[in-house]
Amino acid sequence: MKFSKILLASFAATGFALEQIREAIVGRWELIDSENVAEYINNEKGPMMYTVFAKKMTPDLEYIKLEENSYLAKIHLTMMPNPMKIPMRLDEEYEHKNPTSEYVKSVPEVRQDGMEIILQTKGGSEGPVEQSLKIVNDNLIHRMTMLEKDITATRIYKRKNTETL
Repeated sequence: MKFSKILLASFAATGFALEQIREAIVGRWELIDSENVAEYINNEKGPMMYTVFAKKMTPDLEYIKLEENSYLAKIHLTMMPNPMKIPMRLDEEYEHKNPTSEYVKSVPEVRQDGMEIILQTKGGSEGPVEQSLKIVNDNLIHRMTMLEKDITATRIYKRKNTETL
């Protein structure tokens, strides 16, 4: 009897944690800090124009929930009239284009310990990449690691005031 109560409590807590991150990322976020982004972009091996402009841009990030486990990430850049759009699924492997316009496959994992999404991505010229999205102190931390090159970049966002949009 004790085991079933513990198991039930674990499922309830897990469901709450999963729902938290799924709802918490929705909205628009503005960049407040970053670390090692230029080195990361240099090693993505994207087209020269992408590399030059990507290092100079200050992105806003917006997550839109489309369906239960389907999101659209819009990357709003200061010098581009239309945002870059990258799909994100939280329930299964999916194929999409990365920021350098290569087709890649991502496998999502929503961590049960709280506010974190992990994406394992393969197929781009940068090699396998692990991305982490985590909410800490009301900030969105986006960490990207090129696993074979051991290069990590971090961007920190705060929720953007929607009244000024």
